[in-house]
Amino acid sequence: MKKLFILLIIISLFYSCSTYVYYPNGLNAPLLKEKGDIQLSLSLLNGGVDIQSAYSPIKNLGLQINANLTNLNDTEVNTDRRSGNYYFEGAAGFYKPLNTNTIFEAYIGTGAGRTFTHSDDAGTYRNTNYFKLYGQVDMGLKWKYINFGLAMREGLVNIYKNDEDNIIDDPKIFEMFFEPAIFMAVGAEKFKAKFQLGYSQSHFSAIFSYPFIIMSAGVEYKFSIGGNK
Repeated sequence: MKKLFILLIIISLFYSCSTYVYYPNGLNAPLLKEKGDIQLSLSLLNGGVDIQSAYSPIKNLGLQINANLTNLNDTEVNTDRRSGNYYFEGAAGFYKPLNTNTIFEAYIGTGAGRTFTHSDDAGTYRNTNYFKLYGQVDMGLKWKYINFGLAMREGLVNIYKNDEDNIIDDPKIFEMFFEPAIFMAVGAEKFKAKFQLGYSQSHFSAIFSYPFIIMSAGVEYKFSIGGNK
């Protein structure tokens, strides 16, 4: 746990001096196996908190609700600044155990969020609202004490409102991102430490700023209600 704590601090420092218009959230690859499976996780990502949940109400159907809450403070040219991201999404998809340990998943999801940069010292601010539509596939190997795999997400991000220093416009900016990541969880049968490393790559001109690294560490808890367990 000490090494995990040190890694969380490093991740937080990596992003603490940056402001972005788009923050990629973590890829939720729960590796659901049967009806009744539930997985909850909490991670540090982009210096903020990534919250993920997944549930299988019936066989081969997976549902997700995820969020990213980021609020950073830093100083630039002797000016205090606060920036971050509030984002929420939902997804539904299909999962299929290919054999005892290998699981394939595919999800379609949508979400909405707001990024911001505020400076009380300078008297300036920016609030940017965006919408995201995405598809994701992942495949992983799952044992009692360790899981790992690869996830890939393709997302369409629409910046539909920008409010900067009382100037409000409707930019109608669209950008597509390819976001692959490797993931791993290690620990007890139900409670594990989890890690994810990936990147975000714009397909087009990257006309707004974003962090290209997706790096998170946290914990996950998995249990089952009903089903076969």
